[in-house]
Amino acid sequence: MPPQVDSTGVRSPRKGDLGPGQLPVWVSRLARVLEVVILVIVCRWVVSHLGGLGFEARRTRDAGMHITGTDTSRIFNWHPILNTLGFAVFMSEALLAYQAPAATLDRGGQKFVHVVMHSLALACFIFALIAAVLSHTLKEPVPIPNFYSAHSWLGLAVYIAVLLQALAGMGAFLFPKLPPKKRAELAPIHTFLGRCIYVLGLANMAVGIQEKASLTQLGKKLSNLSLRQPIMTLPAALLPLLAALGVLVLVHHSVLHRPEAPASKHDQDVNLLDRNDSMVQPDSPNAA
Repeated sequence: MPPQVDSTGVRSPRKGDLGPGQLPVWVSRLARVLEVVILVIVCRWVVSHLGGLGFEARRTRDAGMHITGTDTSRIFNWHPILNTLGFAVFMSEALLAYQAPAATLDRGGQKFVHVVMHSLALACFIFALIAAVLSHTLKEPVPIPNFYSAHSWLGLAVYIAVLLQALAGMGAFLFPKLPPKKRAELAPIHTFLGRCIYVLGLANMAVGIQEKASLTQLGKKLSNLSLRQPIMTLPAALLPLLAALGVLVLVHHSVLHRPEAPASKHDQDVNLLDRNDSMVQPDSPNAA
């Protein structure tokens, strides 16, 4: 027997399903701790070991104080920090907004948090892309080519997917908003694609971190015991943490599509109208 889906796209529980709230609360708390830990490690790596942050290219000079080019690393360093904010923090919270909200919220409040988190993530991705492109094009004497690696092309694809997912979600569920039946049909697809994009984003973050670590190792000619310096161990620690965060966030989606939340005033009014409409039969003398 196929699972029953209500007007909001929520799958009704079947025999053997775990119900809402049966995941220990520490699971979502640990996920949020990992969000902070990952962000702190990335910031420490960037600020203390990769040259810090800046908005302008710095002139580089040789021993005779002649200008030899520009150093754009401080511009580029916004890229990993903004992507970490976007995927590890804001996208994680967007996926947890319905499954494990940080506060007790009704359905409307959960939707608001979901939209805000996605919007903040999208803003981070836009500026992260700008930072990467500017750091490449402002590099002198020879600019660095844009989109030269698998990481860059996969990242661009993920950015585009996030944008399309956001536009589709806003159009279907926020404004102008599809009819309830269409929303119910689209909700599982929207949720599935959101999970896929989230996993791809975390995976591409891992690829980018490894790529940056490898370039740093080659540039600084690190070997043997020098590979145990924080400049190399910090990015190494990030990879399993990203995997753990992804598992902890997605496990909430394996319990139930969406835990029950107190209905907002708008949802209560809509449900009341739907019930009243369903009570009016074509053969009834009260039918229009």
